This record gives sequence, C-alpha cells and structure tokens, in this order.
Amino acid sequence: MAKEPQRQSKSPGSLAAQADRRKKLPRLSLKLIIIPAVAAFLAVTALVMQPITALTIRLPREKNRLVEAVKASTGEQLFLTYRHSVEKTKVQGVFEVAGKGLLNLATKMESVGTGLPNTSPERTTRQGKWLVVDEGKKLLPNIRFFLSPINQTQLTIGRKALDLNSLKSGSLLVIGVEHPSLAAWLKYIAGFGPWTPQGGQNEEVH
Repeated sequence: MAKEPQRQSKSPGSLAAQADRRKKLPRLSLKLIIIPAVAAFLAVTALVMQPITALTIRLPREKNRLVEAVKASTGEQLFLTYRHSVEKTKVQGVFEVAGKGLLNLATKMESVGTGLPNTSPERTTRQGKWLVVDEGKKLLPNIRFFLSPINQTQLTIGRKALDLNSLKSGSLLVIGVEHPSLAAWLKYIAGFGPWTPQGGQNEEVH
C-alpha cells in the first residue's frame, strides 16, 4: 500500500520571515513612487526659479509701472529709431542686450546738424544713407527718454516691434534689462501681474 507523501510543516521562524517580506513589499513600492516624485518636484522647482532675461519698458513716474516686457537673449540687438524734432531726419540708436544692461553699439544718422549727436571723424563711417558713429560698446544701465508724437519713436528687438502708441505724450520711459525668475515670467504672460523690479530700478523719478 503506497504511503501518502508527508507534508512538511513550516516552522514558526519561516512563517515569520514570509510575513515580514510581505510587509516590506508595500514599503519598497511606496519608496519607488515617492523618491522619483520628490526628485521631479525638486527639479521643476529649480527650473522655475532660474532667472530669464527680459527687455522691459517702465514708467518711473507712475511707480515704475511695467508697460511692456519681451523675453530676450544676451547679444540680441535693440533698435531705437526716432525723427529728430529740429532737423526732421531719422536717428537710430543700436544697442545690444547684456547681463547688466545695454551695450551702446552705434548711432546712425541720415545727416549732421543742430542738436544731432556729435560725430567724431575717427569713429564715423558712411553705410548707405547712414552716417554711423561707433559708440564703443559702452555699458548703459538703461535708456531714458520722453515720448513725443513729433519724434515718431519706434523700438524694435529682433523682429518684434514694441508698441508705444498706447502711452501718453510726455511720458518718461525707461528701457532696461531685467532678470525675473521663470515662474515670475510665466505668471506675467499668463496675465497675473508683473514682478517687482530688482535693486534701484523700482525707485520713482520726480
């Protein structure tokens, strides 16, 4: 008569080990979820806190109100073109976006005359219709000027023309380079308000 195979009884120690392994599995699964999630959160936080470069137009006599901002890149050129009120000829300032302001590259004029920028022979060349004065890449913290319809002022960076038509005549404009965080920039373009300017840029001018 065949004997039935004997069932091996598990010791209390092996049962406890199996139970312990079953308890550890959910903990390991939880860690596999939490650790990547925390890492991703920290990476996104670090990203949105990174500064970006923006070209801004502010009104210092109106509590430094931000009226225009364009994302820019270091080395990108800015063109400020206006018609001279006396000579009625065009003048164009050429600037370059830098980390701490704007580099003054050149001043272009259609002619020389009363009230127009000085031309030094050693720094002036003729380029088509323009007399071009090399300004030597002087670093400017910002550009300030009063807006007048007589001057027909135009401001262009890259291929984008900044609209100045909505501003009232006689407004004092400050064009500068600012470095808000990516989070502040995204908030601004989403329509939730501008960021606070850094340093002395938020001082009012009287």
